[in-house]
Amino acid sequence: MLFERVLNICGTLLRMTDQMQPVRSRQPTAKRRGPRFTHESTEDTAQRICDAAVQLVSARGLSALSFSTLANHRTLRVTRTAPLHYFGSTVGLLAAIAAWGFDQLRDQLSKVRRSGDASERTVKALGLSYAAYAFQHEHLHRAMHAADLWQAVTAHQSSQKRAAKTASAKAQGWVQKAIASRDAAFTEFVIAVRDAQKAGRLRNDVSEQTDDAANFITAIVDGFLFQHFEERVTENCTPEGRLQKLERFLDLALAARGNSPENM
Repeated sequence: MLFERVLNICGTLLRMTDQMQPVRSRQPTAKRRGPRFTHESTEDTAQRICDAAVQLVSARGLSALSFSTLANHRTLRVTRTAPLHYFGSTVGLLAAIAAWGFDQLRDQLSKVRRSGDASERTVKALGLSYAAYAFQHEHLHRAMHAADLWQAVTAHQSSQKRAAKTASAKAQGWVQKAIASRDAAFTEFVIAVRDAQKAGRLRNDVSEQTDDAANFITAIVDGFLFQHFEERVTENCTPEGRLQKLERFLDLALAARGNSPENM
């Protein structure tokens, strides 16, 4: 009996000791940004992924782009789900690439316009600069005009409900950035046309807006680029020859819109 009582007392003391142990506080874990731990900001990580995507597309074409291929890019060390986390969908990633390309194009066009003489020659120079950028960056140009991206834009503008099925809210944020970057590049043409009209070098019809005249010029360039990239019409031409042919087309278009008496 005495032995059993001693055991009971020992057991009670052990339980009391356990209850008196300080509770270990859980150390806060590092905040996880998306599918991987990192100390850089969300914006910096997204920019690194976008830069790698641009490099991949520029080197290998749009067909080589996938979340897994991008995650394994030599400049990135992220999981395969990281691009999806930051861009929402393939459409979001395409939009980020397009925004990058249009930002570069806008900077190039802005330099050309600012160095011009506010005449029709500046408008033509912008058209040639746009085409030269596309010829120099063919794969990137194709990605900037990817059908999957701009069809999603059309869906978003026509029906919010339909757009929700096309791309996530995060992807739509990138789509809006692509639209803004594209419009900013186009604005360089609008400004150049307006300056030429103010200088009396291009006809300013009251029945049309400046955007219409700028659209007229960019439509010629876009049509020429489509013929080259898709139909290979100028495949046998040298790069200089292609630009010279486009220059003749732009000369004809601008002559028709010139402010000479026969065009008044």
